[in-house]
Amino acid sequence: RARLAYELSTMLWNDVGRARELLLLAVDEGEGDPHLLARALSDLAYTEVHGGSLGVAARHGARAVDLAEPLQDRFPIRYALGTLGTVRVLMGRDARALMDRALSELSRDRRIRTIETGEPKELLARHIMWAGNLETARRLFLEALGDLTAQGHELLRWEALLYLAELECRAGNWFKALALVDESQEIVADAGLDALGHVLFVRALIEALRGDVEMAMRHSTEGLSRSEAQGNLIFAVRNRAVLGFVELSLGRHAEAVEVMDPVPETLDSIGVREPGAFPFLPD
Repeated sequence: RARLAYELSTMLWNDVGRARELLLLAVDEGEGDPHLLARALSDLAYTEVHGGSLGVAARHGARAVDLAEPLQDRFPIRYALGTLGTVRVLMGRDARALMDRALSELSRDRRIRTIETGEPKELLARHIMWAGNLETARRLFLEALGDLTAQGHELLRWEALLYLAELECRAGNWFKALALVDESQEIVADAGLDALGHVLFVRALIEALRGDVEMAMRHSTEGLSRSEAQGNLIFAVRNRAVLGFVELSLGRHAEAVEVMDPVPETLDSIGVREPGAFPFLPD
């Protein structure tokens, strides 16, 4: 039952609520299988990042690390360390020791697993992008994408491409960002993944920056609707931020307030303290 619940959760990853239910079942039924428990708890931590509480996510991540530590297969510890490190960065805490350990584990076993939600190099690239060091983050993203391509993980490339596109938006390389989003969306569409809430956020951001008001509003509105339907608070926030930026740019201040007003409270309720992850505050 635990294994079946876990496998089903990996197929429903972008539906936060349903994935959480299955992962909780896997944890409840999986006592005695630390390998499964460590992976399920790491994924459960991510459901809390996207739709719950970073405090709860940190507890799940710490338990995953404890369970994975003695295992002969080192994948679960690498996964747990990267997960807990990402949670702590979003909480505004120092996670360098965790990420150094995760990268060390990756150097011992460079095989990427199909269930991996970001290997350590890609996760570290996100953290460094949030801190504003775009050149180093870009290099790490490109290395991570190269590893995925070399190992034949075409499907997993969609998310790394999307974060790299966001980085290129921050760097002002909007045409490069658009090409990356196109590639990511093609992978998502071919695979039948319900990840448009993620993809449309970056596409709308590029369109907003380039002044394509109609498409930016259409895509950020659709991205918001899809994210809220999936219980994904983080991507609801991101789509709201783009929509609010467009409204503000048009001088429609009342509309900008209406769409952005829930954002600070949402992130505060999750426990986000890293300002670079969701740079909406100036707007």
